[in-house]
Amino acid sequence: MVILITGIIVAAFFIFGRPRLSRRSGVAAELFGEDDARGSAELRRSAEQAAAAGDFTLALEELYRAIARGLAERTIVEVSPGTTARGFARRAGIAFPAEAARLASSAEDFDDVRYLGRTGTREQYERLLDLDRTLSTARPSALEAAR
Repeated sequence: MVILITGIIVAAFFIFGRPRLSRRSGVAAELFGEDDARGSAELRRSAEQAAAAGDFTLALEELYRAIARGLAERTIVEVSPGTTARGFARRAGIAFPAEAARLASSAEDFDDVRYLGRTGTREQYERLLDLDRTLSTARPSALEAAR
């Protein structure tokens, strides 16, 4: 019996490999239709650089992605392949009901610049930046409902 159990364990090591104690986060690389594995900090830096250069369209896109990636990294809101900006805003609005309207508005701004070819503005970027600051320190009220 001991030999059989030992054989099963050895076979499992060959088939599945050595168990890992720390697994990578389950954060998907795809984000709003783009394969983008950057973390939230890198996306924020990119948004800041774009805003400093006066490219508020790119700044809005990058900052919105940073917000989504950040909440996914914190395991507050799941962002899976196929999640839309508005779908993310609805999920995040469940976790942060006080910010639901601003999340919906920012999703609309993202869609406008990303898909409708509209030009982003400094005001939109500053509103999104304020939302990002708020969400980065806010405590979610309903984690399970947002998944």
